[in-house]
Amino acid sequence: MRLQALTTLTTAAFAAAAPFKARQEEPKVPNVTVIATGGTIAGVGSTFDTTGYKAGVRPIVDILGDIPDIETRANVSTIQYSNLASEAIVSTDMVAIAKLVNNLLCAPDADQDGVVITQGTDTTEETAFLLDSLINCNKPVVVTASMRPGTAVSPDGPGNLLDAITLAGSETAKDRGAMVVLNDKIQSAFYTSKMQANNMNAFSEENAEIGGFLNYEPYFYYTASQPFFKKTFNLDETLKKNDTALPKVDVIYGSQDFDTNLLIAAVAASDAKGIVIQGVGEGSIPTFAEDTINSIVEQGIPVVVSAKPVYGAAAPKEDASEASYIKSGFVKAAQAKIYLELALANDYSMDDIRTLFEGDLRSSIFHQ
Repeated sequence: MRLQALTTLTTAAFAAAAPFKARQEEPKVPNVTVIATGGTIAGVGSTFDTTGYKAGVRPIVDILGDIPDIETRANVSTIQYSNLASEAIVSTDMVAIAKLVNNLLCAPDADQDGVVITQGTDTTEETAFLLDSLINCNKPVVVTASMRPGTAVSPDGPGNLLDAITLAGSETAKDRGAMVVLNDKIQSAFYTSKMQANNMNAFSEENAEIGGFLNYEPYFYYTASQPFFKKTFNLDETLKKNDTALPKVDVIYGSQDFDTNLLIAAVAASDAKGIVIQGVGEGSIPTFAEDTINSIVEQGIPVVVSAKPVYGAAAPKEDASEASYIKSGFVKAAQAKIYLELALANDYSMDDIRTLFEGDLRSSIFHQ
């Protein structure tokens, strides 16, 4: 009886003397800002409407409300920059967005771990490419969108946005440049293109895919790296002369019966400071257009020629003096426009621009 009492007392004493166990802290979640510009992801239509809906209607806070428990993935802040269809985005918008992203991620006092930009798919690749070229700190920049509005059956926007926010807050996403996220795929902004006009697998360029998602968690196929042919520009230097817009560059589509008057009009009527021609095949230009191109280049206006197919390069000539125009390499027409705008903003000479587009590829294939 005494032994039982002693055992009970001893047990009670040990319990009373046990060290206090502090309440376990909640796991720290990253800080992610979502900059919303509109697009299908903010679109509204009828239940079965995936083509005739109105883009850029819902505010980003409403779209985030469609994602349960988002606070377990990130401390999300939002900036409603605009609510437009992406074809309405212009140079001044892109400059303003690049400034926002740079301040949020790269400023000395920046407290954000990553940034997500939501917009329409029609120009997603252009937004992503510009940010890939201008945001030079190692933090994740992710552009996401959707192919169906939130009012459609089985909308893809909430899942894409959840993926993008999770990726933007992930340590594994650092040092990879800007990325595009749709349909459980992670794509490099340097290579990505919209490959399909209507279905969910719109961004499916094989060269661009660097990872994906399982359980809305990102994984990568490779350790952190950057595309070999990628070039970057300093944002402050780029905007030194004009801090609201980039120099005007026009894009002209190549085809049979190529009309050289379009080139002349781009300079005379449009006041373009540079021209990109999407040539046929791997960037072929008809011989009858060469005199007009030579005349434009002699005026100090660079002409860059890209390939028409998504895959492959517009390869330079071994002897650069054989053509006044510049081949874009693996950079497609819409992206070549951006590189040329950035080069002009930085006062690149004609030789500098040729090196920008042709230099690394010329070195690879001609060992120059």
